[in-house]
Amino acid sequence: MSGGPQLEDGYSRIANEILDVLAKTNLNGTQRRILDVVFRQTYGYQRKNHDLSVSFIANATNMHKKQIQRELTALIEMKIIAVVSEATFNKSRVISFNKKYTEWLNSSEVTNSLPPNEIDTHTGNELAPSTGSELAPQINIKENIKDIIMTSYESEFISVLETIKDYPLDKVKDLAYMKTLSERYKNLDLVEAIKKFSVWVLDNPFKKNANHRSQINTSFGKYVEWGQCLKKEIHKDEMPKQEYMPQFKYFDL
Repeated sequence: MSGGPQLEDGYSRIANEILDVLAKTNLNGTQRRILDVVFRQTYGYQRKNHDLSVSFIANATNMHKKQIQRELTALIEMKIIAVVSEATFNKSRVISFNKKYTEWLNSSEVTNSLPPNEIDTHTGNELAPSTGSELAPQINIKENIKDIIMTSYESEFISVLETIKDYPLDKVKDLAYMKTLSERYKNLDLVEAIKKFSVWVLDNPFKKNANHRSQINTSFGKYVEWGQCLKKEIHKDEMPKQEYMPQFKYFDL
């Protein structure tokens, strides 16, 4: 279009008073970009709320999921974003913008309630770099992990568990639990299933005193029920070893 974007092609109705208040609200770049997505997906379609997953917002802002998860949680705690309904196994969490700005909390009030490594200092103009604590394996020094021998399939499963926030990783216990799961869900690809679960947890953080492994078991049962994450082929680590047989070529003399 030569004249640039036109209102006829769609627009978001936002009260000027809201924009004035937001201009004076201490938000970081990531938080403001999240709000832009919320405005676009709600007011942009003349609706008050909508189901928006962390993955969707991350794609819309071109930012890391963990960064979005952290700052979306902050916006909810600041009461700028309201949770209309929590996510389920087949539907994302429904959220809305809280236009009652007198209910909003100052960022300093929320900052004091967050762990030090959860405070965002980025401008929002780039993908958030890892602090090292986000993706690094959470190793219990009491474990003698050097003595644990894992197949590549088991190692991949444990590696995914290491990325799940607030998961109480115990390699010995989790390897034993993985064996239990493999016997319980024989047709399930455990690695694909735990990857799917880790994405779901981004939108559904563990609650205090949660039974983490029980939630994994429940989710895996649902995946089997829905026909998801099923094995496509036998993993190499699970295939029986075959005795090597030398190959000879015969030539006519």
